[in-house]
Amino acid sequence: MSTLRKFTSGQIALAGFLIFLVVLLVQFDGAWRLDRVFYDAYLKYQQAPPPDDIVIIAIDEQSLRQHGRWPWSRALHANLLDTLTREQPKAIAFDIIFSEPDLQHPEQDAAFIKAVTNNAHVVLPVLMEQTRNSGQAVETLPFPSLAEAAAAFGHIHVELDPDSIARTTYLYEGLGKTRWPHLGIAMLTVAGEDTPAFSEQQTPLEPAMTWHRTDQMLIPFQGPPGHFKTISYNQVIEQDFLPGTFRDKYILIGTTAAGLGDALPTPVSGYNHSMSGVELNANILNALLNKKHITAFSKLQTILLSVCLAMLPIFLFRNRTPRSNLIITIALLSFCFLMSAILLFGTHYWFPPTSALLAIASSYPIWGWQRLERTMHFLDDELNHLHTQQIALQPEQTITLRETLQFQQQLLPIKGWALFGLDRKIKMQEGTTVGSLPATIRFKQWTRHEQTLWTKLNNTQIVDCYLGLAWGKNRPPNKKENRILTALFNFNTPNRQAIKANKDIDLRIAQVQNTSIKLNQLNQFIDDSLENMADGILVAGLSGQILLANDRAEYYLQINDSNTIVGQPVLSVLESLPLPPPLIWTDLITDTIHNNNTPQTEIRTPDDQDLLVQLSPLQIDAKMNGGLIINLSDITRIKTSERNRNELLDFLSHDLRAPLVSLTSLIELARNSSENQNSIESLLQRMETQTLRTLNLADQFLQLSRAESSEYFTFTDINMMTVILNAIDQVWALAQAKNIHVKQSIDTDDAWLNGNGELLERAIVNLMENAIKFSPEKSTISVSLQIRSDEIHCHITDQGSGISEQEQPRIFNRFYRGQDSDNTENTGAGLGLALVEVAAKKHKGRVELKSRKGEGSTFCFILPFPA
Repeated sequence: MSTLRKFTSGQIALAGFLIFLVVLLVQFDGAWRLDRVFYDAYLKYQQAPPPDDIVIIAIDEQSLRQHGRWPWSRALHANLLDTLTREQPKAIAFDIIFSEPDLQHPEQDAAFIKAVTNNAHVVLPVLMEQTRNSGQAVETLPFPSLAEAAAAFGHIHVELDPDSIARTTYLYEGLGKTRWPHLGIAMLTVAGEDTPAFSEQQTPLEPAMTWHRTDQMLIPFQGPPGHFKTISYNQVIEQDFLPGTFRDKYILIGTTAAGLGDALPTPVSGYNHSMSGVELNANILNALLNKKHITAFSKLQTILLSVCLAMLPIFLFRNRTPRSNLIITIALLSFCFLMSAILLFGTHYWFPPTSALLAIASSYPIWGWQRLERTMHFLDDELNHLHTQQIALQPEQTITLRETLQFQQQLLPIKGWALFGLDRKIKMQEGTTVGSLPATIRFKQWTRHEQTLWTKLNNTQIVDCYLGLAWGKNRPPNKKENRILTALFNFNTPNRQAIKANKDIDLRIAQVQNTSIKLNQLNQFIDDSLENMADGILVAGLSGQILLANDRAEYYLQINDSNTIVGQPVLSVLESLPLPPPLIWTDLITDTIHNNNTPQTEIRTPDDQDLLVQLSPLQIDAKMNGGLIINLSDITRIKTSERNRNELLDFLSHDLRAPLVSLTSLIELARNSSENQNSIESLLQRMETQTLRTLNLADQFLQLSRAESSEYFTFTDINMMTVILNAIDQVWALAQAKNIHVKQSIDTDDAWLNGNGELLERAIVNLMENAIKFSPEKSTISVSLQIRSDEIHCHITDQGSGISEQEQPRIFNRFYRGQDSDNTENTGAGLGLALVEVAAKKHKGRVELKSRKGEGSTFCFILPFPA
């Protein structure tokens, strides 16, 4: 019962139909013609070499020409038998009826009887006849004296199918009871060979109901007519054969000459050919001798096997595509052919395959019809469901066409509009008159006519109408204006009628296409909204894979568009975003999915980008959680402003406040001092130093702030060589004060680029001032300018104490001062190198540092150089 529940009612109905079809075809032999065609085709491919132990002595045309017309003298048969007796064959069978004695030549009968007696291995035929139509069946035996001399009798009856082709015989037949074996069995019995077991089941032959037969056998033909070894009757009479030709052989004697009437069509005969009766008996004898006779399946066996084959599609068609099921159907049909051939050639059992073939072939179109019916019902239900959802999601439209056009007049150069009915009479208008309608107006397409635009709408608040717009430009609408105008095509009132079941498949397809268009529009609307969001969005399912992601999320995760993250594990994707300890991603995701919480945290990417990460559960319905949503918001500017504010507060509270406090103390000291003039001069000098330091700090902070704000700078074509020379001139006095030599090396006269000369000059000056400040007296600093490929390289190298590897990553940070910051001479605000880095980034360049402690430093200011 549990197995039946796995099948649908349609599959059970299909199984019932196939079983009924198989039983009907087999029981009433409705497919006999095709079965015979297959059987004949199989036999034609089963030809075997002629056996050596069976020889046919043929009464052929040559023998008739030599011995006269038929029938011949029985003395001639006696002569033939005497010759064969000397050869000592195993058995001799005549396929000739000797039903009456020769009253005119009794001596010839006596010679023939004597020859039969001497041989002792002669088998004579028994023939079943009807004297008139639907009359009494009679057995025709040899005349009595000849019958007494025969070693055995055998019937030579062959069954004809409805198409008049001989394929079948019965091994035992007889009048009243099946007492006569087939001629081949009689020959085997005379030769002392084993014979097939006798079956008690008998089949009376209609309509006489007196002739009985049993053990039906399909004849396995060895080949076409003339396949067996054949010797002319006349050759044997004249002893024109090699000695031993017939020794230990089975000899069949019969007519093969045309016109004698003893010939029947067979599956291997070919067109317009027949096989003689004696050769038919030779085929039967060969099958019995080699125990290869073919037994046909009974009707019950055929039904059972055919039903089993017909049920295979029911099991194999489930949950597969039509293309797969078509391949399965072809494979099953081929399997039926192959199995029938294997049974025939391998086991000598004939299974008629047509009933199973027709059932299997019928299963595919019936399954397809059922599938189409289910699909149409499903489409009806889904379309009604989608229609209901559309009504629920789109409440009754309250915005009128007039209000829509009034809104579009604010966006487009529309001076007026008018709405016409199909009768071309005006229904509604506003603003400038649009004039007369053109001859041709297309549906949902704008047609420009003079200074107006025309289109045909339907399903609007005024059903089926023409809309004309007075266009205020001497040109047609551009792409952006067309996108706005296209919105009027979709200004439709919702259709409140449910979709009715309709048998027209084209209408169903049109309905599905219309719904698909609306769904595609909705998907496009969602995709566009998602892609244009400023935040990155990741949607992951409970399987742990990312289901949806926008371009902004891929940008934050530093993933190229070609390597989309959809379908990848969410944890492996989020590994590129380091969480602040002790947080880990698995805990945040578990808290979101299991507890329906919405945790959030701030992270800083390796590219110094600040992100706010917010996780929210993805609710499929009120009872089921379908995953989570991860929102990535860029808060870099906010965090940068916050850090700058803190740095500014530190700067104001320490760097600026400290010299001002010192200056105040010196002023107070000078006011209360009673020292001499030299002491006053010393105080004034110290006051000047603190004042200059304060001004320098303020100036550096102002320069950095201006550099970070692009509104203070304009970019023009400048020569970088001029910038370098001007910077050298500015630091010349500072270098002379420490007796430092500035060595310049400029390898080009043409280093033009688009930039801001003031900002670049300030950056180079800062690098050179730092080199002078941290270099010992009487040392040398080098300044070089080179063009390498598509870049300009400016190197400033000093002979100072160098910068340790631990300090190098922080050297360009704002307000960072190195290990020499405690040295009063070299104390600064830590803003000079920050300005250098800002200047490089403003020009899409970079700054590189090469330094070792105690070996000096080299700063390389690199800018892109246009070709």
